[in-house]
Amino acid sequence: MRRTLITAIMIATLAVGASAASAAPADASLHAATTVTTVKRVAEVIDGDTVRLANGARVRLIGFDTPERGQCGYTSATAKLTRMVEGKKVTVINPASVKDRDAYGRALRTIKVGTTDVGAAQIRSGYANARYDSVDGYQWHPRQKTYRALDRQTAHKCGTAVDRKGEPAKTSGSGTSTDSISIPSGWYTDATYPGYTGCRQGYPGGKINGVYVWKPISC
Repeated sequence: MRRTLITAIMIATLAVGASAASAAPADASLHAATTVTTVKRVAEVIDGDTVRLANGARVRLIGFDTPERGQCGYTSATAKLTRMVEGKKVTVINPASVKDRDAYGRALRTIKVGTTDVGAAQIRSGYANARYDSVDGYQWHPRQKTYRALDRQTAHKCGTAVDRKGEPAKTSGSGTSTDSISIPSGWYTDATYPGYTGCRQGYPGGKINGVYVWKPISC
């Protein structure tokens, strides 16, 4: 009887251990998930965050966003990406933590050319914002921490605005133009954050190149 009781206790202990292992946080498994890396040639740069590979696949680069056609910075962001990757062999990285494709059927990938992380380079240029990661409701990706840190350190050349999720959004540079000034991340002008009626703190010195720069604060 005693031997049967000990055996039952051991089996129960093993079952609890197995259950705990299976209940490990999803984030832990995502962060440890294996990535798939391949080498491909870029046939065409579509815009500052999208390319077409030689095999015909369209790739939307993960973790950052650049201006759309007609917006401030579109030409510069597209030209920079073109110089970096068009016609070149690149390393295409598919992190398992991110879904394979977006709503437009584009493969979601990170790209490196040589040792250069293309997403990081685009953010450093001042024409891209770190976006589409776990901070704003999408999947975590391995370069997220680096991209977000770069975004905070970079002066965005077209300014930033705030979209419905509270994340930086691109603006056209119309109204009070930001084309000729460099606005630090987290600061705004009346043109880049139109309609804001809350309390605000002025930029040290008040203006940059004659344009009033401010950031929202609690009243």
